[in-house]
Amino acid sequence: MTRPDRRGAVSRPILLLTLLLVIALVALFLLRRNPAPVDYTLGGPLFQTPPDSVEGLLVTRDRAQYRLDRQPTGYWSLSGALSDFLDQDAVENLITGLTTATGGRLLAGSEPEDRRYEFNGPDAIRLRLFGPEGTMENLAIGTSNPVTGLYYGTGAGRSACFPVAPGLRENLAAVPSSLRLTSLLPPPARGQVQELEVWRGGEKDLLKRHRGRWWVAEPEVWDPGSWFRAYRRYYQDRQATFDGRNWLLASDATVNLLIYEVTQVKVRAVLPPEQTAQLSEARTLPWRRVVLRGGGLNPDPSHGVASELEIAFLDQLEADWVPALRRGHLVRTDLEAIGTLSQPRGHLLDSRAVSFGPSLTDSMTLTREGRVVLKGHRDPEVAADEKRKLRASDRWVTDWPPLGHFDLDRGQLDGLTQNLLANLETTPTLRVLPPTQNRAVLKDPERVRLEFHRGGDGGTVKMEIGFLDPSQLPADSPELAVAEDGMDPVGLWFPGSGQLLQVPGHFITTARAWDR
Repeated sequence: MTRPDRRGAVSRPILLLTLLLVIALVALFLLRRNPAPVDYTLGGPLFQTPPDSVEGLLVTRDRAQYRLDRQPTGYWSLSGALSDFLDQDAVENLITGLTTATGGRLLAGSEPEDRRYEFNGPDAIRLRLFGPEGTMENLAIGTSNPVTGLYYGTGAGRSACFPVAPGLRENLAAVPSSLRLTSLLPPPARGQVQELEVWRGGEKDLLKRHRGRWWVAEPEVWDPGSWFRAYRRYYQDRQATFDGRNWLLASDATVNLLIYEVTQVKVRAVLPPEQTAQLSEARTLPWRRVVLRGGGLNPDPSHGVASELEIAFLDQLEADWVPALRRGHLVRTDLEAIGTLSQPRGHLLDSRAVSFGPSLTDSMTLTREGRVVLKGHRDPEVAADEKRKLRASDRWVTDWPPLGHFDLDRGQLDGLTQNLLANLETTPTLRVLPPTQNRAVLKDPERVRLEFHRGGDGGTVKMEIGFLDPSQLPADSPELAVAEDGMDPVGLWFPGSGQLLQVPGHFITTARAWDR
C-alpha cells in the first residue's frame, strides 16, 4: 500500500505548538479584560491603572462635575462646570497621588454604597478614573470617622467599605482650583508668537513679526509721539509696506516684554464665579485686551482657536490689584501684568539710535582719532550657556586688542566687543536732528568711528560718534537735550545718509579708556 505524500504539510508538533500559542494569547487577552480578583481584605491600592495610562478623571462634588482629559498632544484639559487652562505639573502630581493611594482593610458588616457613610450626602466626593481601551475605575468618599479622622470609601473594586486617608479627600476637594494655571496664560515658546492685537479701550494696535523684526501697523489717525513725528520728518528707514499696509518699526524688547507680562506674570488668586459676574457687569468693556497669534499657540485644543490666546484686564481696583479675564473667569494679578499696556501707544515704537542690528553683522572695527581700538567678529559656533539664553552679541569674539595686551583673560577680552554691541543696540535717541553731509558737525578730538561689515554683498555700515559742534548744526535743528552724564552734547552721524542723532556720550568714554 502506498503511503500518502505529506511533503509540504505542517507537522503535528508544529500544529500543536501553534494551538497552544493561540490559547495562551486568548487567555492573556481575557485576563487583561477581566483581571483576576484582588483580595482587599487587608487593604491595598485604590486603582490598578498606572499613572502614564490614565486618560481622564471625572470629579463630582457640590452637585458639579469637573472633567480632566489627556489630549492627543499630551496636554491636560478641563471641562464640565469650569473650563480653564491647567498647570500640567499639578495634574500629573494629582494623578500620581491617586494611582499610588491605598485604602485600609475592609469594614466588617458593611456593603458597597453603605447608607451609613453618606456617599450621596452634600460633602461626598465621587471620582471616576478612565484608563486605556475604555476601562473605568470608580471611588466615592463619604463622611469621616470622628475618632480616627479617616474617611469612608466605597468602590475601587472592593466588596465592602473601607477607610481612606484625609489627604486623598483634600486633594480631590481642591479640584479644580488646585490645578488651574498659575501664570496668566500658557507661556509660548521663543518666537512662537507671530502677531499681536492690542486694545486699550476702543483703540487697537496690530503688531506683526516680519523678517525677524516686530512692526506695528500705522492707523489712519495716530500721533505716535513727538520723537517719532520728528524722526519721520527726516528719515524713512523705520517704515515698511507689506500685507497691503504701512508699518512702523516696533521695539523688539518692548514687544517681547509685553508677551512676557501677559503670559508669564503670576496669578495671585482665582476669583469665585459670583465675583466674576459682579465685576463683569460693572465693566462691560475690558480696559485693556491682548490677543496673541501663532502656530500651535493654544495648547488646549478643547477650547478656542488653536493659533490664539487671549487675556483681558479690567480697571485696577487697588494699589496692586488688577483683575484679569481669562476664558470667561476672573483672576487676580498685579501691576506687572499691565506695565507695558499702561504706557502711551508710542512706547511700542523702536526709539533706539541704531536699529539695523549691529550684532547680526559679521565683523566690526572701532577706531578713535584714526587708531584702531577694538576689532571683533561674530562666531556662529559659540555654544549657548545652559544657564541663560544666548544674546546675539554673546557670539562675538575680540580680535584686537590681542590676548595679553590688557590684563584680561579670553572671556573678559571677548566681553569688550560683546558689551559694546549690547550697549550700542540699547542706546536711546535723545534728539532727532536734520540730516547733513557736513563732517564738521562732529568735533575731531575724541572722534570715534564704527564700521560694521556683512559677508557676501551685504556691504558696510559706517557711523561716527563725537562731540557736536552747535555752530555746524543744520539751521532747523531743535534745541539739544541736556545729557544726564554731564558731558557736552554727543552726536551719532551716518556719513552715507547724513542721518544725525543726539545720543548719550558713553561710547566716547569707553573708547577713551580702551585707547592705551
